Amino acid sequence: GRSVEAFEALAALAKDFAIPVVQPAATDLSLSTDHPMFCGFELGSHLGEADAVLVINAGVPWMPRLAKPKASTKVIHMGVDPLVSRHPFREYEADLLVGGDPVAGLVMLRESLAGLVKDKKALESRRKKVSAARTEMLDKRDKFAVSVKDQTPIHPAWLGHCLNQVKAKDAVVVNELGVQPGRLDLTTPLSFIGSGLAGGLGAGLGTALGAKLAAPEREVIGCVGDGSYMFGNPVPMHFVARAENLPTLTVVSNNHSWLAVRQSTLAVYPDGAASKANVMPIQDLNPSPAFERVIESCGGVGEKVEAPEDLAPALKRSFEALRSGTPALLNVSVQAIR
Repeated sequence: GRSVEAFEALAALAKDFAIPVVQPAATDLSLSTDHPMFCGFELGSHLGEADAVLVINAGVPWMPRLAKPKASTKVIHMGVDPLVSRHPFREYEADLLVGGDPVAGLVMLRESLAGLVKDKKALESRRKKVSAARTEMLDKRDKFAVSVKDQTPIHPAWLGHCLNQVKAKDAVVVNELGVQPGRLDLTTPLSFIGSGLAGGLGAGLGTALGAKLAAPEREVIGCVGDGSYMFGNPVPMHFVARAENLPTLTVVSNNHSWLAVRQSTLAVYPDGAASKANVMPIQDLNPSPAFERVIESCGGVGEKVEAPEDLAPALKRSFEALRSGTPALLNVSVQAIR
């Protein structure tokens, strides 16, 4: 998904041969979310049901503890370095490794399959099955957002829903633990940049500036958590945005904690001392700073949002400021859940 060519090559392959595409832990947008074969950002049941899996440039395509393919499934890894040799330890079995440029590989695969497909009925059957799964996925997404719209603190799903309603179609979303990507409609190439699986906390703010510098004609939205916002050195970021005329919208999903630390600790030590503490150490971020005032000190506009009914109007005001050339920030109080 890091080039228009890659975006288009995968779209053509998936469409022609009814191949469902899932993007877990996405760092780029490889397929439009309105593509008939796009099946979301969560593996769900797709991995366990597949007879063949093509892994493209993914260092950690799934967590074996949580999901894995059937023993009979044929697994193919394609990429410049399909073994991901930069990782000191990686144990993903594969039936076939394809080394090379994924764009060229996808184009060649599409050309090869064109002469091999004999059973058109099987393709159409799979196409209908994927269409039904997509309809169910999108219905669940929208119904859940509506079901939590009145909750306080604001539910992360409602934040994603409201942001999706207001942003431009071709906006670039830089996501560092700030929004659930499955809540967003992303249909334009190069419109999503996600954080990596580990390390680099705080990169989101600088990445948003870089995206705006590379695409000044597009809206850029940096979605970060309160922990990643503080790690991102926000004063220099907001200063540079103003000084170099790089207006971006920063949305801080403020759950008053390092939620990733809390969740990881409980996953490894569910009955440990930290789980029994009144306040788990090294993850609580109270009292929370007034992040909206940080951007104000640098010439931008900021707002704090605590009530769910105030979220959509605040987003609209932020985008109005952004479109007039002024950087903006929303400090949104959200529940400490993913």
